[in-house]
Amino acid sequence: MAKGIAIYKKDLLDRHLKLKDHSIAEKNNGASTIIGRKNGVAAKLKELNPFLTLVHYISHKLHLAGKDAANEVQYFKKYEAICKELYSYFSESYKRMLNLKMIQESNDNPQLAILNIINTR
Repeated sequence: MAKGIAIYKKDLLDRHLKLKDHSIAEKNNGASTIIGRKNGVAAKLKELNPFLTLVHYISHKLHLAGKDAANEVQYFKKYEAICKELYSYFSESYKRMLNLKMIQESNDNPQLAILNIINTR
């Protein structure tokens, strides 16, 4: 799989710039398919360009750190459960969603959508 991804990326980069003529950076989410030292996508691309710099997405790392910290705080777990219940309550009924919008309008509040909390790995 990593070899196929590396070939695809190399072909894509070759179309837009000369891969061997430029130092480039590769950003990733830390998946082993990407960062594997011997067979990862980055290793395959580094064979083509030894100046390649590998960077873990800072936003992904920040999210993982925040998630770990939140899992240690009991009241945040309760807060997250309440948010999920609210989402379920409103998202399962068009009539409830309309009532929420009417309440927001009557209180001169901005019309905000209730979004589902989606966990990442």
